[in-house]
Amino acid sequence: MDSTQSIDQWQKWYKENKIVAELDQPLITKDSREKMHDTTEAVQSLNQKVLFDKAKEFFLETICEYSEQLSGQQIFKAFYAAAQENLDHFDKEYKKAKQIIDCVQGLNNDKN
Repeated sequence: MDSTQSIDQWQKWYKENKIVAELDQPLITKDSREKMHDTTEAVQSLNQKVLFDKAKEFFLETICEYSEQLSGQQIFKAFYAAAQENLDHFDKEYKKAKQIIDCVQGLNNDKN
């Protein structure tokens, strides 16, 4: 995505999400005026976009690097195997953390 597309997307988002509140208009709440300056969601959305683009770039590099030697199905299987390995790793970490919590809860229950 080039910078022109990024700017166009941001402008489109801004037009759809801006909150117009004039200080001199009655019936406009302070909260709505403050929301004009709240960029929390915009920053989070931008961060998610940047992270998505980075992940896509890494996947693209991997596909390009191995597409000469491996079939599409082999590349997919490699991706699946990596995702499974990632799941297994975090499952082990979860089980360790759960054991600690179980021990702490057991100690906590002994005191009651």
